[in-house]
Amino acid sequence: MSLQSLTKLASIALLSAALFGCRGSESKKPPIHLNPNMDVQEKYKAQEESKFFADGRTMRTPVEGTIPMGDHYARNGADYIKHDSAFYKGVNEKGEFVTLYPSLDKLGFKDVKSLLARGQERYNIFCAPCHSETGDALGHVAERGFPGVVPLNNSPAKDPGYYYSKIIQEGGVMPSYAYQIKVRDRWAIVAYLKVLRDAAQDPNYKTLKSYKVVIKPLEPKKSPEESQTPKENK
Repeated sequence: MSLQSLTKLASIALLSAALFGCRGSESKKPPIHLNPNMDVQEKYKAQEESKFFADGRTMRTPVEGTIPMGDHYARNGADYIKHDSAFYKGVNEKGEFVTLYPSLDKLGFKDVKSLLARGQERYNIFCAPCHSETGDALGHVAERGFPGVVPLNNSPAKDPGYYYSKIIQEGGVMPSYAYQIKVRDRWAIVAYLKVLRDAAQDPNYKTLKSYKVVIKPLEPKKSPEESQTPKENK
């Protein structure tokens, strides 16, 4: 091996030793962060002193009249739920299940067709794995031995508020879906359950793929509740 080759190998060895020899060494200087992203930024932490506000507090009380953002009712406190218990919990002030649906305007749907279409989509994502797409309680999870799945297409009819409450409350083998499913989507699923029940009563009914769903205004029981029946916009 030539002297030039030995010199190159020795240089590489010394350089490697210098680089790896620095690992684990202590230093009072901050580490070199080539790609800081958002790891290093100016920010306040909880309970930290603030030099901006006169009282020195970083954590601030919400401004009076602040409207809660989002629809996860559990985050907004008991007062927020009490303000519209029928809409957020499916029960009236007496604790009874509501018998009507919220209006289409309140739910943000232009007509019943879009309401039911959204309900079908959300149902197939969150409910069908256990209850199946037809509501006969023979979903893939149930077929693999999961016990206690209740059929939704031929069980005794319940008020809309009852089904809504089942979505947000944990009970039996079913967990709460309050976090996964938004308020408007919960009501859309409840409305779509009526389609499953109507389809199951059709003598020619086999699967929803072969069943032609007729979109028409839902017909809930008459009640003095504040909520209104969804109706088609003309």
